[in-house]
Amino acid sequence: MADHNAETGKSVDGEKEKNGGDNEEGKEETGARVCPGIGEAEDPNPQPEVQATQTAAAMDISPYLTAWEKQWQQFCARHSVICPFDEVQNIYAVKLDLRDLRNLPRQYRALANNSFLLHGYFNYRYLLFGCEDGEKQRWFIAVPGVFQNQEQMMAGIFGFTGFRTKQVTKQKTGEFGYWYRYLEM
Repeated sequence: MADHNAETGKSVDGEKEKNGGDNEEGKEETGARVCPGIGEAEDPNPQPEVQATQTAAAMDISPYLTAWEKQWQQFCARHSVICPFDEVQNIYAVKLDLRDLRNLPRQYRALANNSFLLHGYFNYRYLLFGCEDGEKQRWFIAVPGVFQNQEQMMAGIFGFTGFRTKQVTKQKTGEFGYWYRYLEM
């Protein structure tokens, strides 16, 4: 049996006592990356201020995030964040590959078989997953494309009811933009 040091709570051979450790069991520190507009709301259980030697990414805010915010952080860790629409500053997105759809919640994985989504993906080689950060956070998935009346009808049939151009235009016909649908929590 090892000798016990009363000041440090450690045995002389360096192992922590089973009931006197500094770390709570089951909690782990993560290097969560907070993307613009996400995870910046006031915390109901404030953490101590970040010291000059710490970074916000080193603080573990994961217990306070929704499932979509956690998904957002996972995508932000692998993809660059963009602002896809010039006229709106509070919309952020990441460009996804088709294989990234398997990381969405189970109810949205079927989007990988959505004919309209596949058509847009194989034409432009990416999709958007993003957040509109206003009074209420709204998550969306978007398919790049060009606005045409026939395309609008097909997009609606496959669940992509909205269209937004990168820049504000009076006439959408023939303009590049994104067909999108909001994702429910």
